[in-house]
Amino acid sequence: ESGWPKEGPPTYFKTNKVTEAYQLIIDTYGVPRYHEINPALFSMIPFPAMFGIMFGDMGHGLILFCFACLIIYHEKSLGESKLNEGMEYLYNGRYMIVLMGFFAFYGGLIYNDAFALGVALWPSTWVPDSHGSDDHKGDTYYEPSTNPA
Repeated sequence: ESGWPKEGPPTYFKTNKVTEAYQLIIDTYGVPRYHEINPALFSMIPFPAMFGIMFGDMGHGLILFCFACLIIYHEKSLGESKLNEGMEYLYNGRYMIVLMGFFAFYGGLIYNDAFALGVALWPSTWVPDSHGSDDHKGDTYYEPSTNPA
């Protein structure tokens, strides 16, 4: 008998200031067993990228990015001071927030959106239906040949 309980030895993942916030999120879903792959490392880009897809706004993304950069710039002095609970969460997630701001800005660039207002950085690729059918009157369709990407 190995001396370990039936569930096996405990799981410990060494984290640093960049990976700590991701590990906390993954741990809310469940801690992987001993000898299993740590999914936190695989969430470091997709999680902020999905946030950027959902929140895509150039203005708000830029504010979020700059705020996180400011926290990172003052990292040493903030780490030594006593922070309230809200600021402590922001401090601990600063590296995640900077990526979330970047991807939100990128999403807003794709969506032509800044501070919830449409901006015309490039023309729309949606054109009115010109088939003349009464069934689709007023509908629009996407013309792939005019895709700016």
